[in-house]
Amino acid sequence: MAGPLWLLESAASTEGLPLTAAGWLKPVTLTEFMTVLPTAADWIHSATREIDVHIVTDFRAALQNYRLLRKYRNSLRLTEAGKAALADPADLWVSLAERLVPSDDDFAGSVGAVILVHMVTSGDRVDMQAVARTMAEAGWKDRDGVAATAEELWPINNSLWTLLGNVGPRELESHGNRRVSDAARAMVRDALFLEDARDL
Repeated sequence: MAGPLWLLESAASTEGLPLTAAGWLKPVTLTEFMTVLPTAADWIHSATREIDVHIVTDFRAALQNYRLLRKYRNSLRLTEAGKAALADPADLWVSLAERLVPSDDDFAGSVGAVILVHMVTSGDRVDMQAVARTMAEAGWKDRDGVAATAEELWPINNSLWTLLGNVGPRELESHGNRRVSDAARAMVRDALFLEDARDL
């Protein structure tokens, strides 16, 4: 949980985490954060401006969308939910897990749910070809009766990976080779069964 914790801890001061006038992480902050963020371990491109490092921008936006962080006067600040999550690692875990399972009963939501199931049942890596076959066998097709390809489903996988790729340990791998960590798999399991668990 080093990635989420680093951002939350950095935003916990009274002044928050300072941003540039354009609203990006400052270069020195970006450099430090990338030494912590797991998905940045094999980043091979320029990393001097946050606008050029989508893995950081997407992750920060995810925590803002989860309402753990907010922008205020050129800084990132903790929300009340962010303060609670920072105070209790278990609360942070639940806050992230409960947002994983798509709530939309549409194609994108269904694909997201199928990808999560594949993450906990298919070993270290998600086979997007298998995800595409699962969707086709479930009857999802476009108006012309054509099933979606694995390539067309990648944006949904990318959205989930923004969080799950940063849950486990920081590991160097060949660029783009996404290994689902044990921690990420545990979070997916909790996400899939969170609602049932709360009803017990």
